[in-house]
Amino acid sequence: MKNLPDPARVIEGLRDTGYTFNTAVADIVDNSITHGKAKNVWIELSLNFEGLIRFTIADDGAGMDSVGLINAMKYGSSSLSDPNSLGKFGMGLKTASSAFSRRFSLISRDNKKSKFYKVTWDLDHVAEIKEWDMLEPPVSDFEQTVLDKHIKKSRGTVVSWESVDRIIRNYVDPGGKFAQLALKKKLTSLEFHLGMVFQQFLDKKFQDIANVKLFLNKKEVKPWDPFCTSEDNTEKLAEDEIPVENQDGTELGRFRVAAYSIPNKYNFSSDEALQKAQLSNKMQGFYVYRHGRLIYNGGWLGIRGLEPHFTLSRIKLSFNYKLDDAFKVDLKKSRILMAEHLAKYLKEEFLPAPIREAEKRYRKGKKTGVQAKSKDAHHDSNILIASKEDDVSQSIKKVIDETTGEAEITNKEGTTKVILKIVQPESDHELHIITVRDLEGGVLWEPTLHDNKAAVLLNTSHTFYDRVYVPNHNESVTIQGLDAMLWSLAEAEYSTFNDKTKKAFETLRYEVSKILKDLTSDLPES
Repeated sequence: MKNLPDPARVIEGLRDTGYTFNTAVADIVDNSITHGKAKNVWIELSLNFEGLIRFTIADDGAGMDSVGLINAMKYGSSSLSDPNSLGKFGMGLKTASSAFSRRFSLISRDNKKSKFYKVTWDLDHVAEIKEWDMLEPPVSDFEQTVLDKHIKKSRGTVVSWESVDRIIRNYVDPGGKFAQLALKKKLTSLEFHLGMVFQQFLDKKFQDIANVKLFLNKKEVKPWDPFCTSEDNTEKLAEDEIPVENQDGTELGRFRVAAYSIPNKYNFSSDEALQKAQLSNKMQGFYVYRHGRLIYNGGWLGIRGLEPHFTLSRIKLSFNYKLDDAFKVDLKKSRILMAEHLAKYLKEEFLPAPIREAEKRYRKGKKTGVQAKSKDAHHDSNILIASKEDDVSQSIKKVIDETTGEAEITNKEGTTKVILKIVQPESDHELHIITVRDLEGGVLWEPTLHDNKAAVLLNTSHTFYDRVYVPNHNESVTIQGLDAMLWSLAEAEYSTFNDKTKKAFETLRYEVSKILKDLTSDLPES
């Protein structure tokens, strides 16, 4: 007994399979590369003053005759004869297109002497007649312009979206300034995404993969290398090739995994290289490639969580169609769910050593970089405090023994002996604010003495210093204000210091430093 699904409900439901605009475009480009064997792919997205969005993807690949064209537009296409295909379910072109448009067409020819064939899915038409009925309209003037510009008298294919309703939200002025800015933002994001996903196809150094050129609104898309392999300070920490077995013990296939530690932000060859590296918390973790095409990026596949000190760790994992079931590749080829035994191997055997090394490099580089930025950053603060110190000081300080840190503090409470951490500053300018790489208990600041005057040891390893001080190291007034506050706390401590209160002051510094660390930990890294 047949029980066919309702065409209107199904075709509408398939609009919501979870595509983003970037993943939808990449899915369609897959078809151009795999089936069409294209050398060039042209993607064009525009918005006119009336709010009409036009989107096309053209390629100079093998093209299709009318039979192939109809089959390619069939939901669950049977055209995937090549097991190395980037496509997987025969759904991508349709679901990707309908996710953002209500009417989309495929136009192609496989012989320059043939005419162009065109077929169209119109969601409103399907809903109206309640049938899986494709249209065969003539090529429009706009589509002909695209064909003439890119395919000319050769063979190739064009995907054309009409009735686009989901790329950007509705604006009061649908073709105005804000709509255009929103579209520009989409284009910027798409350009990076394509360069990342198809890096190995765009970069000629990958000689075992068919090279292709992608153009986005006439601009050639450049490959993005997440592993920064052209940087001298990038290091491959580990690599392995792992066989995966069937239940009967025979080998199903193999996947390759390599762990990289990219440079910390102070060790890139240039500011341009640093910016291009996309050095951020969300870009750490796995980059998974299926037949050279990126299908997952950034994150740890449930093996661990994102951590700032893992920022330099990027793991390359590669496999082919034979391991699709082991990695449970989804419809959009943008998510995977790794088999439990593979995840266990990576977590317990492969990852620990390279992650430890990358973390060590991160922490070492961070300390070195922050210390470098702190050098002379407090010069103006020291001048400010020196000019006011005699007017505000209410205590007399005296270092008795620099070696042991023994000192005497005399204030209205009397004279109290105390053990301080005495540090000789690295810079002649550090008279009152002295930067150090660490302080006991991880506190942000600690009172000290320099030339028998009140001074502050400032911990450059504290999160507050990295997230607040360093980003403002060129903002003299901001730095002076922060330094003045901490020095005032130290001077106030000396002014009210006695045997009964000194423990309370230590506790206060510890608790305030802990709270500041928690409050600023989610601020952007410097």
